[in-house]
Amino acid sequence: MIHKNNVKLSSMTTFRVGGIAYNVYYPENYDELIELVKSLDKKPYWIIGGGSNLLINDAHTFDNVICTKNLDSSMIQTDQMNVFYFGASCRIQHIISFSNSYGYGGIEELISLPATFGGIIYMNAGIGSKNKQIFNISDYVIRVKVLNLSKMSVQWIDKNDCHFEYRHSVFHNNEYIILGAELKLIEQPIEESKRRIDNRRKRCKETQEYGKGCFGSCCKEYSRRIQKMVRILPIHKKVSQSSKNANWLLNNGDASFGDAIRIINISKLLHKLFRKKFELEIKIWY
Repeated sequence: MIHKNNVKLSSMTTFRVGGIAYNVYYPENYDELIELVKSLDKKPYWIIGGGSNLLINDAHTFDNVICTKNLDSSMIQTDQMNVFYFGASCRIQHIISFSNSYGYGGIEELISLPATFGGIIYMNAGIGSKNKQIFNISDYVIRVKVLNLSKMSVQWIDKNDCHFEYRHSVFHNNEYIILGAELKLIEQPIEESKRRIDNRRKRCKETQEYGKGCFGSCCKEYSRRIQKMVRILPIHKKVSQSSKNANWLLNNGDASFGDAIRIINISKLLHKLFRKKFELEIKIWY
């Protein structure tokens, strides 16, 4: 297991903001993960994968961080040809390429996501808004492999017990660490897979913008009109809203946690004043 001291968490997130972690551990198998969690006993620790959808307070330090990017990168086609197992450390781009090579797919539109597969399961990532969902990863999940932290054992959780909702799952209760999942994919010609990927990349180019750091979508429930109002306020310097998508915050180079929180809090206040629903998609480490 790799162990690093005094790591800048800004280097481990897609938004490029974060404080110092005194200890970052990189377990490389399940046994190492279990021993690590046991050794930490009741000490607080944080879990990080690909670091997307995550805003970390850069004014704070964190004693123990567990990074799962080396934990399980398995990609396996099972005996049931349309069923695949993917480890939590896999990048979705590799998953799509692997399944396409066997003539299966269905999740090509997720190719633009920066998250690891564990984060995709955790967030029930998908395409479309809450009121117009095209698909979510849960549409393809059969079961999820986890470390049960109360029993300290590896187990499978069937899809129905994952309580998947829009950008939510049972894994938000912090009782499990996601290790991987089985997906039931659809048989699909490689030409169709390529077409879907090309269309998604074209769509992202039209609607998404990348600065020197971004989360992806900031909110999972919000008013587009209010977010556009926030965009024109004279508060955007180090952090700005994308000109293509008001639900995207961009780190313009040297943003701080406070810069991002300021915009988020103003958005939250305006939604409250106009009695509109507002819920963040990103997770915040204070």
